[in-house]
Amino acid sequence: MHHHHPGVVCGAGDGGVLRRAARLCAYPDEAATELPNWPQVVGPEWHGSRGNRREGRLNLRCHIGPLADVGTVMNDTSLFCLLALCAGCMVTGSCRSPGEPDRGLAPGAAAIVAAGENSAFALVDLAAERVVAHLDEGWEAAGPVASSLDGATLYAKVFGDARGAELVAVDTRTFSIAWREAVSDGTRRREVDGVELWGGSALAASPDGRRLFVASAFRTGVPGVAVLDAKTRAVVGFIGPLVVTSELVTQPPSAGAAAGAILALGARTTDDRPLADSLLVIDPRTLEVLRADDVRPRSTAGPRVQLWQVLPAPDGRHVYVVASDGIFKLDLESRAVVATAALPSFGRLAIAPDGQWLYLTDPGTAFDDPGSGLLYVFGPDLQRREPIDLRSAALNGIPPVTLAAAVARDGTAVYVTAGTTSRGPLYGPQPARLLVVDPAARLVRTVIQLEDWGVGPVFVR
Repeated sequence: MHHHHPGVVCGAGDGGVLRRAARLCAYPDEAATELPNWPQVVGPEWHGSRGNRREGRLNLRCHIGPLADVGTVMNDTSLFCLLALCAGCMVTGSCRSPGEPDRGLAPGAAAIVAAGENSAFALVDLAAERVVAHLDEGWEAAGPVASSLDGATLYAKVFGDARGAELVAVDTRTFSIAWREAVSDGTRRREVDGVELWGGSALAASPDGRRLFVASAFRTGVPGVAVLDAKTRAVVGFIGPLVVTSELVTQPPSAGAAAGAILALGARTTDDRPLADSLLVIDPRTLEVLRADDVRPRSTAGPRVQLWQVLPAPDGRHVYVVASDGIFKLDLESRAVVATAALPSFGRLAIAPDGQWLYLTDPGTAFDDPGSGLLYVFGPDLQRREPIDLRSAALNGIPPVTLAAAVARDGTAVYVTAGTTSRGPLYGPQPARLLVVDPAARLVRTVIQLEDWGVGPVFVR
């Protein structure tokens, strides 16, 4: 397994560490008692232009660890490290060590946007309305991304020239890599405890945060979902045969399911293109597939109906399923569809914390249609409400191409990712941006440039 050594993250807003570092530079006798827990090795890293990367940046990283001999704390290496740390803090504004929360960005005051071309993740200060850090380890693209229920960890499959495909866990408090694990890709196979891991379909954390569900995976050629220990990455279970066609989602604990559940869109089959998708409910403790619900009627005539998103409602009893022929509200207890709506776009659905408002993005059709520039709005029973016009954020007269959305904890803002790849769209590429939408005033409050191309989901930290 790969073990990532955490490093100091230099970014915005921790003046206390800056002042302390400066004092230790000025008073070496105080440093002798504090340096055992300060950086020991310094390595500047340049992330420069590669492929379509248009900017470079210098990252100062210091690995954390106790010094072997406190008596030699002021040797040349340690002094250089301390001075470099001080210089880095003075240049960038702050430093913080792993495990230390970002004091300048309180819960709900930051967002993490995934899947850019230049870096896999961007940390956005919502109050300052700007990107304050990028997380980049030479990744060229990101696959599925999932969050733990408490928002403390993001899991993603990433791709890079040097390392190939990996699963990574990102600590959202320090915006650093907690661990990384190599997985299979087109050039290599990777097995863990007899299970071949790919992870290109979907990821989900168990409601208690102790396990990570990974699709796709194979055991002796049978497709399924691998279940990993979220800390050690050891394989602790396998669910198969099971083909996940689009999503794994964490269902929080509720009165009807004390341990919560893992929801999957797919089929109990070995066929990688099943004739019909079902909503499968998985017990996160026993790993038993409790049931498979046909949200849409099975039919051999006409085009195959695809299910591509499942979104739990805050009440714990209902879920919303976005399909190729509409949006459906399903009662998990009665297993009945209780509300439906026509699908105005092929976007992603987000829900307000109170469950009273749902928002659907509009990405258009990739290359030749940017979409409507509207954020579609629904009530809890999928009743249509007046859409929110986002065209004030148009570029060169072209509506913003919106991909995903997340709602603020208090429901007063909707964060919408917008943008395209740097090449391809016939109407012209759009750089990655985060639109901050005021749902009450029904307008775009501000637009935050993400300094990137390509964009994915957004998570409010």
